[in-house]
Amino acid sequence: PPLGRQLFSFLALNIDHKKFRKAMYTISHSNKSLTEIAHDLDFYDQAHFTRTFKRFAGINPNAYRKSNKGIVPEMILLK
Repeated sequence: PPLGRQLFSFLALNIDHKKFRKAMYTISHSNKSLTEIAHDLDFYDQAHFTRTFKRFAGINPNAYRKSNKGIVPEMILLK
């Protein structure tokens, strides 16, 4: 693929990963609904948020909330 397309894909993935990290933190440290979190992080809708979260975590946000409440891996750094 052309370099421009590769760069765009990298930047989009980087933005999604930052949103994912913020979502993990918010899920673990708030009682906000997943819809509120999706909206706060500028996802198109909750389905888009769920797909993106699952791509990085391997589980959906609701399953993460139930199984890992309060646990955020050390690798999660918010900037």
